[in-house]
Amino acid sequence: MYDLPVKQKNRSIINRILPNNFKQQEPLQMLENVIGKVYQILKYIEKSGPYIEKYGPIIKEMPTMYKVMKTINELENKEKESNRLNIQNKDRGESIPKLYI
Repeated sequence: MYDLPVKQKNRSIINRILPNNFKQQEPLQMLENVIGKVYQILKYIEKSGPYIEKYGPIIKEMPTMYKVMKTINELENKEKESNRLNIQNKDRGESIPKLYI
């Protein structure tokens, strides 16, 4: 029934909702078009509700998950560097002092 507007750069939300020939239409037709677009938006929001409920908690925890992954990567990098230094020192016959607390 309603065609989606063609995507154009730098178009505001109002310009996306209102038709291109907005000034040429009669007031009743303009109101009908705007109400139709608002109805489409509401349908989209209603359809996306279950997805938001399902994936909302996961998205909420994304910053924490990112910090955990970053910490794991840093630990792996430190471990690799430590192993590399140990191999180099073994080749020279030197040992690295270890501090156990």
